[in-house]
Amino acid sequence: MVQVQPGSAAERAGLKKGDVITAFNGAEVVDANIFRNKVASTPPGTEVTLTIQRDGREQQVRATLGEFTPQPQPQPQ
Repeated sequence: MVQVQPGSAAERAGLKKGDVITAFNGAEVVDANIFRNKVASTPPGTEVTLTIQRDGREQQVRATLGEFTPQPQPQPQ
């Protein structure tokens, strides 16, 4: 992961910056766009299993998907 938003479902699941998600509910993740589409097509509140690589070791984490809320962008002054 490039970043983990504070208070996000990813943070609550224990994901950290640098984790590489390799599977979503057992289905191999080979493309970031396909992963985003799988997440987007899964209803908020659904519990999923993510397989990740962290520090050279494979781990599985359970996550409950949240609803996407865009972060406000700072206005130029």
